[in-house]
Amino acid sequence: MFVHRLSRGGLHIDSQVFQNLAFAVVPASQGSLILCLESVFGVVFSMFATGEKLTTAVVIGFALIFISILLSEIRLPKRKHPIEG
Repeated sequence: MFVHRLSRGGLHIDSQVFQNLAFAVVPASQGSLILCLESVFGVVFSMFATGEKLTTAVVIGFALIFISILLSEIRLPKRKHPIEG
């Protein structure tokens, strides 16, 4: 029965249901941050659970995703435009 559910995408559907239920009780800002870090968690999990080795491409991808998340969350001060006269 377990293999049957895997072949039909049952685990993916189950995980989506649990994810939707969890995000119903989490503030939107925290939920979006968790979703943004999903690929980072995937790399870390695959390293520890399956012993996957980090390649240069994985490290570069990890860095790009992490930097983009930081840039999207940082509030930069507004620039003052000089008054033209």
